[in-house]
Amino acid sequence: MPRLTAPVVPVGSLGRAGQPVLSAGGLLLRPWAEADADAMVSAFADPVLQHWHARTVDSRREAVELITDDVRADVRGG
Repeated sequence: MPRLTAPVVPVGSLGRAGQPVLSAGGLLLRPWAEADADAMVSAFADPVLQHWHARTVDSRREAVELITDDVRADVRGG
């Protein structure tokens, strides 16, 4: 299906900026870090999270791989 409009933001431009860290009202949103691996495994024990992410994370090793892959994708801009 052809696009009817041009992209508003040039492809790849957001990836060069790095992931933001947002803080407000005691809430902190930031990229995952290896130190978060155990928390990620606990979070993915929830079937609802598994459903919406269409994946499981069953071990610390899997969590670290996912976090590392996300960091690499950010560096590549994808």
